[in-house]
Amino acid sequence: MTSSLSLKPYLTLSVDGEAYEAGLRGDEDRAAHLTVPLPAEAVESLVLAKAQLSVSISPNGLLTIYPQGISDEILRLLMDAKALPVMPLSDAIRRTLDPELLAPDEDAAEDLAKLRQELETALQLTQEALAHFHS
Repeated sequence: MTSSLSLKPYLTLSVDGEAYEAGLRGDEDRAAHLTVPLPAEAVESLVLAKAQLSVSISPNGLLTIYPQGISDEILRLLMDAKALPVMPLSDAIRRTLDPELLAPDEDAAEDLAKLRQELETALQLTQEALAHFHS
């Protein structure tokens, strides 16, 4: 009589967040049949090297960073769990304009002029959208 064991891969983060545990476990039980400890730095650098991230802005001015190439179901789970980085647009602008981070050179002045133009365009588009709701 031949028996077979079906194994599924898993990856978990340790409670302290310092390491991951990868392995194989059976369908019927939670017991691991193979475990491999992996330092968090090694896993995360590999994942980030392959990650494709996008930024979206919601109508209320919140920026959200989310990974591309994942299913809608996983994206919804991440959103419901509030696991995606979110930042108000004004905070992003404030950080961009931090005097300690701005280099006082010609490029900075040119870049700030481009930023102002982008913001003016964004305000115009917002005004047009608001006008559409009020008409």
